[in-house]
Amino acid sequence: MRLLKLLVVSCLLLVLMGAGAQAEPQVFFNPPLPGDHLLADYMVSKIDSASHELLVQQYQFPRPEVLAAILRAHNRGVQITVIFDATAFRDPGTAQIKGAGIEVWEDPRHIAHNKVIIGDNYWVLGGSFNPTVHAIKSNDENMTIEDRPEIVQRYIANFQARLAASKGKVQRGPE
Repeated sequence: MRLLKLLVVSCLLLVLMGAGAQAEPQVFFNPPLPGDHLLADYMVSKIDSASHELLVQQYQFPRPEVLAAILRAHNRGVQITVIFDATAFRDPGTAQIKGAGIEVWEDPRHIAHNKVIIGDNYWVLGGSFNPTVHAIKSNDENMTIEDRPEIVQRYIANFQARLAASKGKVQRGPE
């Protein structure tokens, strides 16, 4: 009986200790390390996993598979808020996002070097990666996927600060 109690307490401690553990950040590079995929593949996978909200601060979305993932998320009812800088409005992908009725804001003061996507207030995808053909073919890039709550909350706070500093909604889309 004593051995059974010790075993139960040990198992309970292991469960409780593991319950608070956070996943390690995932870090990916371009060119990919052996066994890794293209950065755009990880980006699409995370966007496709969103169930209720995406907060996006990105330079542009000229990669068709990334743009398609954003549009799929919107079509399945995910609330999406995008902050672009003024240069992004020359990109055809921006026109598609606005045309779909996704909420788009313009940060007129800053260049969007914060390449960040926050999903469901649960995870953050960020790094140097711009989802462009040029970046994949020619640039050394990085991308981190993070789900530690304290890190995610800091990214959300920064997104909200950038949103507050933005010029205003460029396109709200149909309600």
